[in-house]
Amino acid sequence: DDLYINYEDFKEGKSNLLFITGLSGSGKSTLGRKLAKEHNAEYVELDLLCEANDPKRIRGTVFEEFVNKFGLDNFNVHNEELFFEFVSDFLNWVVAEKFNRRLVIEGIQVFCIGHPEVMKRYPVIIKNTSMLKSMSRAWKRDFDNWKDFIRYAPQQISWYIDDEIKFRQFKKQLFGYPRFS
Repeated sequence: DDLYINYEDFKEGKSNLLFITGLSGSGKSTLGRKLAKEHNAEYVELDLLCEANDPKRIRGTVFEEFVNKFGLDNFNVHNEELFFEFVSDFLNWVVAEKFNRRLVIEGIQVFCIGHPEVMKRYPVIIKNTSMLKSMSRAWKRDFDNWKDFIRYAPQQISWYIDDEIKFRQFKKQLFGYPRFS
């Protein structure tokens, strides 16, 4: 079952931010787009931060505002530590900025916020789709042929295990949630 924490605050307009997190293939994007449309909010896909150095891809988004204000000094999509620091800076800026518009922010990277006490004050949806189900959905979505699947699957499995560990730690820190799917 998915976890809806403080979701009523977003529904009722008490909070302009809604965070959605879960593994790749868990249904975050589908849910995020649906809720953004339903609540007249800007849909923010954290995966797009991977393309923050391409002005065309981020034009007109909250990412463009962030990059214009802070630049790309910390940006390095090929260095996991620097990339997560960049994501963390973005998420903390969004929380501190107190936007007067609504944002639905979706991505596994939500755990980069770093401070569980800060996150507890905001609406968060945690997609609790199992790792195996998420992986199979993502592979159906991402691989066009068996050659690519065989070539990239070992690396993908390693990433899923790493993400699952980070995700479990995030849930436990944030909510003391002991049950993991």
